Amino acid sequence: MRKRNKTLLLLLLVVQLGWTQMNDVRLWLKATVEKKINRKFSANVEACSRIGENMSRLETYYVAVGAEFKPKKWISLGLQYRHSGKREISPYFNPRDRVSFDLGFRKKFLKRIVFEPRFRYQRQYTALQTSEKGYIPSDYFRCKAEVSLDLDKRYAPYVSSELYYQVKYDKSEANRVRYTAGVAYGLNKHHKVYIYLMHQREFNEPDPVRSYIMGFSYKFTF
Repeated sequence: MRKRNKTLLLLLLVVQLGWTQMNDVRLWLKATVEKKINRKFSANVEACSRIGENMSRLETYYVAVGAEFKPKKWISLGLQYRHSGKREISPYFNPRDRVSFDLGFRKKFLKRIVFEPRFRYQRQYTALQTSEKGYIPSDYFRCKAEVSLDLDKRYAPYVSSELYYQVKYDKSEANRVRYTAGVAYGLNKHHKVYIYLMHQREFNEPDPVRSYIMGFSYKFTF
């Protein structure tokens, strides 16, 4: 009986250590301002804070500027530049610069179901001005699929899935996936809020992390 109890205690300890090292609860906060130039062009600015380590400290922040072009209602092209800081060694944030290109589509089924796939290519430089290897980019292809319900009301529930595929000169592979469920709520034609839950899982990494994320976003359009 004592041996069995010791084995059970050891298993519980391993599980607890695995949770401590491999899991995190995070809070993501984002605000976006979008300017509609005409029916086809728009520009935007956004700022985001990501709080990690079980919502105990700021982990990442970024500011971004972008533009979107919609030649047709069912297709969109996007371009964005983002500057961010990610905490590597406390209390210092490592600067990162990223450029991304988007190709998105929109298709409605049965009058209420909206399917929106998006393909993104991004290139990021880490510590470009302060590191000898800062000029070496990190390249990703990201494939996202989102399904939402157009209820002809102020709110629209949605689910999405996104896969990250890192491109390397020696070995390219997928290493991250995100699953999201949330709701978008339009206060009026200018103001909209988003509330969502996300599960992010890393793999093919030396120390993969599972993240459970609560997110809040606000968007002002004029």
